[in-house]
Amino acid sequence: MAIRNTAGNKRLAATLLQLEQSFPTEYVGYAIASSHESHALNIDEHQAIFNAVSHGDRRAARGAMRSHVLHLGATVIRYLDERGFWS
Repeated sequence: MAIRNTAGNKRLAATLLQLEQSFPTEYVGYAIASSHESHALNIDEHQAIFNAVSHGDRRAARGAMRSHVLHLGATVIRYLDERGFWS
């Protein structure tokens, strides 16, 4: 949310807000809590994003954020698959 709020990108802010309102966010927390990768998702990847943003490195920030979102997405999908969410 901090990045969304300070990015100054209205399209990004609207897209993320819509996603936050339509996705059952509790599953994200459950997926992270049950993941062996939770340290990477919560600490390491956020640190990489923070470092890139704080150094004004847009390319690195975009790459770190993209990597984090894809990693988190895969973790949530795996969590939902393992619990038969789709059936």
